[in-house]
Amino acid sequence: MSFGARRILLIGAVMICVVGVLYELQQQRADTEYVTAVARRVVRDAGAVTARERVLALRAYLRDHVTFHGAPDDARPFFRASASDTLESGLGWCGESARAFVDMAWAVGVPAQRVNFYGRAQHVVAEARIEDGEIVVVDATEPPQVADLERLDVVINRPEYEDYSTLNLRRLHLGWITRVRLEIGWLSYLAENPHAIKACLWLFALLALLGATASRSLLRTMLLRRGWVHISSLPKAPGESNERSERASTSSPGERTSVANDVMR
Repeated sequence: MSFGARRILLIGAVMICVVGVLYELQQQRADTEYVTAVARRVVRDAGAVTARERVLALRAYLRDHVTFHGAPDDARPFFRASASDTLESGLGWCGESARAFVDMAWAVGVPAQRVNFYGRAQHVVAEARIEDGEIVVVDATEPPQVADLERLDVVINRPEYEDYSTLNLRRLHLGWITRVRLEIGWLSYLAENPHAIKACLWLFALLALLGATASRSLLRTMLLRRGWVHISSLPKAPGESNERSERASTSSPGERTSVANDVMR
């Protein structure tokens, strides 16, 4: 492939990555604005002041407005529905309800993250930090498996649960890692926003592409300085490919003579 064609492909790939990042960020911005507006309205209407009151208000709202009856199962996207999708449709399983709660809680200043329970019962809830640093389990589904605000170490002692993790390790095929609770802070909010995750993936692809290109140029420059690669001074015949010129520049002296003879014929 000629240098010009490679350059066009590189520019095209970079533009696709940039458009992907900008599109997903715009979608994430719209989602955040919608979820924040709903969460603040719920808290305001409930007159919730303390962190515990805000948690209870958000939990009650989700239990009343989101149901798993009629929610899609087999057709669920890989990154699952966003919190705004769940709030708008009113449909979602325990994972979608937990995601909506986490995003809404962060929107009103309450740190939260999801917890996956495994055992005879598979369930997804959230946990939130309330007054005096207390962390409680919040089940936003209806009907709930955890009706009240309880500590994680109390809930895990129930006979239906055997294991838990902050991240869905079973889905990542890491089920052999047991009882993992991570304090990941704002990353928990990032993990609950599909558009933010996709934007990060597009950005990673962009950086990887630019990094590979820069590394190739740096390696070529280093080899030229060390004299391991030489730029050919032979005149380039019309229509001659770059690969032939590069073969002439990187070959041994005897091979370069042969190539020169081919060119001069």
